[in-house]
Amino acid sequence: MQMRSWLVIAALAVSGCASGPGFKKVDDIPQGKALIYIYRPAVHGAAIVPGVVINKLNSIPLQAKGYYVYLADPGQIAIAIVATGRKEMAMDVKAGET
Repeated sequence: MQMRSWLVIAALAVSGCASGPGFKKVDDIPQGKALIYIYRPAVHGAAIVPGVVINKLNSIPLQAKGYYVYLADPGQIAIAIVATGRKEMAMDVKAGET
């Protein structure tokens, strides 16, 4: 097999692997909670699966084209993405909002 064919196969294997679950909208936000969707587009490929850390709790793996739903208490929260580095942001959330 030619080298070009191997490169195509390798590219398909890396780019097509491990996409996350299909999106399902959350219709009912519990009273006193805010709804946060964290979505990961596929632009970075599937070779690295970063972790999402909310308020320094456990890391949740987030696959390419995947998302994570978090029901937050109102107020300030910290969201971090950890992969080859760490990027963090603070967010002020309000009850009943998405």
